[in-house]
Amino acid sequence: MGRTFLHWKELFWEHRLDLVRTLRCLVFGQATYESLLRPFRHLTAKAVLYGVTVNWLQQTLPWQLADIDQRLAGELAAGEHLPANDFHPLPLMGLPGVTADRESAACYDDQWQFRPGRRSRSV
Repeated sequence: MGRTFLHWKELFWEHRLDLVRTLRCLVFGQATYESLLRPFRHLTAKAVLYGVTVNWLQQTLPWQLADIDQRLAGELAAGEHLPANDFHPLPLMGLPGVTADRESAACYDDQWQFRPGRRSRSV
């Protein structure tokens, strides 16, 4: 999408159609996965963000998973993505389709759950 969002409602509600079309959230880590089985208010994960192409988005899920696995493995082996500021908070309850109540703009007004994003370098 080419910009950094500091406001979750703008990202998750106003741009939700763009997200459904262009965002892939691939979860790794048992605790995060188990938490998504029983979602709760303020469920947040740490995210590694990658820009991808339209061609990448058109690939099969197994291909996408293998590509991300290869990227992460290479970066971790090289010592990249180890500093805490390389991991970005992602409020999982904001993602379109996680729960039925996310189909209302009002749920994104909860400032406790959707705190202002931190400013960081451009992704």
